[in-house]
Amino acid sequence: MGTILRGMTRILVFAAAWALIPVALLVSLLLPFSTWIRLALILLPAILIASWLIKISLCGQLSRKASPFRFYIAVAAVVLFLITAAAFFKSGGLVSVEKTVRHIFQMKRSPAVGLMADPGRRYRLFLTGIKLDVLHGLPETGGVKILDYSVRGYLFSTIRFLYNEIFIDQPYYFPSDTPQPFIIDCGSHIGMSILYFKTLYPDAHVVGFEPAPGTFQLLSENIRQNGLKNVVLYKKAVGNREGKATFYGDDSVTSSLFEGRNPGGAYEVDIVKLSDYMDRPVNFLKLDVEGAESLVFEDLVAASKMRMIQYMTIEYHHHTEKNVDQLSGFLKMLEDNNFGYQLQTSPDPFRNESYQDVMIFAYRK
Repeated sequence: MGTILRGMTRILVFAAAWALIPVALLVSLLLPFSTWIRLALILLPAILIASWLIKISLCGQLSRKASPFRFYIAVAAVVLFLITAAAFFKSGGLVSVEKTVRHIFQMKRSPAVGLMADPGRRYRLFLTGIKLDVLHGLPETGGVKILDYSVRGYLFSTIRFLYNEIFIDQPYYFPSDTPQPFIIDCGSHIGMSILYFKTLYPDAHVVGFEPAPGTFQLLSENIRQNGLKNVVLYKKAVGNREGKATFYGDDSVTSSLFEGRNPGGAYEVDIVKLSDYMDRPVNFLKLDVEGAESLVFEDLVAASKMRMIQYMTIEYHHHTEKNVDQLSGFLKMLEDNNFGYQLQTSPDPFRNESYQDVMIFAYRK
């Protein structure tokens, strides 16, 4: 009986402590307290219960052997976000608590593979997402820390988008039977995908392609300042021919060889055949080239290089040109070259001719 009463008392105390959090947040919103008073108002009643709940939620259990210090740091980061969000709301800013709530649920849905297989790293990824949510409201970026990497980009919002897409959703995860896989990254942008690959397999050899000049400069800087080895970068677009090509866009994530994908400023870039850079078996090919994926495949098929690839993740850009439906032909190139595949896209069945990103995860049979 005594054990039951103690358990019920503990639950009631925890519930009361948890209930104080929105009350403290409301008070800090309504009254003109300093940042430190806001921090104290929310932190003091919440630190113990929130640390336990967050740790249990993300890792499945609360290890008695682990130091509670990192739990407190985690909660401090969450609370600091709430306080900063309150300050932004009070001053008319646009940093939303909703983003953090959504991030927590997304972390819960992420499969326990790749970076998510390690609870400690999963926890660090969660904290990084919270930090990026706070920075999301700022217009400029001089750089931000992601795991052990320093990353520069155009905007915090772009870094946040890429972080969520690459590090949390993990579309570029693949199993490797060697600690030194050979990876080709077409459409490297500012290098977030390469940072992911080097986190997953630190000894990987990576070849990256990015034709946009400003983006390539950031890509090169991100690789250099993090001291990444065995990474070779080319300021070139990939397609089915060599020479010059018109590139459209403003160094955004949608810059493309096709004007319909990004009608921004046009300029010339070098274009090469990917097959010329495949001199050994490729453990993984990432293809995110904003509509040029069929051109790349045409080259690889003509050069008989498809057989050299083990795994691929292709972002197929459906309806880059309205009324042009070619997905079946693209998939047929996979089937004819002995690849199986899985498809993923956001459902939007009632908008004719609307653009869609289709993720294709291909594997050699």
